[in-house]
Formats: sequence, structure tokens, C-alpha cells
Amino acid sequence: MVSIQDAQETTAKALQAIGWDAEDAQLQAEVMTAAELCGNNQGLVKMYQPHLMAPAKGARKPTVERDSETSAVVNANQSPGMLAAVTAADLVAAKLQKGKQTIAIVSTYNTSTSSG
Repeated sequence: MVSIQDAQETTAKALQAIGWDAEDAQLQAEVMTAAELCGNNQGLVKMYQPHLMAPAKGARKPTVERDSETSAVVNANQSPGMLAAVTAADLVAAKLQKGKQTIAIVSTYNTSTSSG
């Protein structure tokens, strides 16, 4: 049996080998491992064909294009949907922790893959 830590570390190394920086490789490995643990076939099975997980041509890290107290828009810049989704979730959490509002909305676009 493979431990969760070993699965994440091995996946992160494989993602770095195909062009992802350490931060994005680790984040994707964490999401893929979590998906696998939930029985989602969008997890580690992707690593059977790692070239499919390589960065899209011209891909960059997601950037926040518009930002207000209660909303934001994230341009994924052709990064995978999972990186854009994590960026969006982190923004929502920060907005809710900082503000007095009980709702925050963050949208993403321009991903190289679906976000779920």
C-alpha cells in the first residue's frame, strides 16, 4: 500500500518533471490525491499519461483581474482548472474572514482544463 504522503510526493515530482514549478506541482498533487481518496477518477489516474498534465503552451499562474470586498475575477492564464479553483477558494475564504459580509463570489475563466 502507498501512503498518502508518498503518493503526493511522487506525483509532485512527476509533475515537476513535465514542466510545473514546485508550488504548482505540489498543489496539483494535493488536489489529485484528495480526489483519489474520495473515489474520484480525476485523481492520480491522470499520471498514467503524465504528458496530458503538462502545462499548456503559454500557461502562467492564475492572476486576479478584478477585486472588490465581496467579489473577484481570476484569469487562469491557461493553467489547469484545479489551480484556478484553489486560487478562487482561497480568495473567497480571505474575503469572508476579513469582511463583515456573509457571502463572497469569485469566478474563474481561461483554464486549460475543466475545474470540476
